[in-house]
Amino acid sequence: FPVTIAQVKIDETDLSNGVTLSGVGDITIANAGVYNIQFSIQFLNSGNDVDDVAAWFRANGNPISKSASHATVAQSHAAGPGALIMTVNLFYTAAPGDVISLMWSSDKGTTALSSIYPINGIPQSPAVILTVNKIA
Repeated sequence: FPVTIAQVKIDETDLSNGVTLSGVGDITIANAGVYNIQFSIQFLNSGNDVDDVAAWFRANGNPISKSASHATVAQSHAAGPGALIMTVNLFYTAAPGDVISLMWSSDKGTTALSSIYPINGIPQSPAVILTVNKIA
C-alpha cells in the first residue's frame, strides 16, 4: 500500500484562458468541451531502495477512470538521488465548473516531486508541468 498519497501542489500559472488555478492545485474549467490535459512530473528518490510511484487525475474529487500511470524510481546513488520524469496526457469531456486535480503516491515515501535547478548551461527541470488545452 502506498505510504504517501497527496494532491500535486501547483502554485504558478504561465498562461490561462477559461481555466483557473486555486487552492493547492485545483484547476477549474469554466467552459464545457473536450480538453487535452497533460502533465510531466520530476520524481527524485533519496532512498536506498527503488520506490514505486503513481500519478492520476481526479475530477470533482473522484478518480478519472483509466488515468493512472505507474513507474519505479531508481534508488539514490553516488551522484545524487534517483530521478524519473513521468509524462501523461488524456482527453476529458468537461462540464462548466469541473475541478481537475492531479494526485500522486509513493510506496516507500522516499520519493519527492522536485525541481532540478540549472547547472552547467542545462536549464531547470520543473517539478511539475500541467497543461490544459481545449480542443473542441
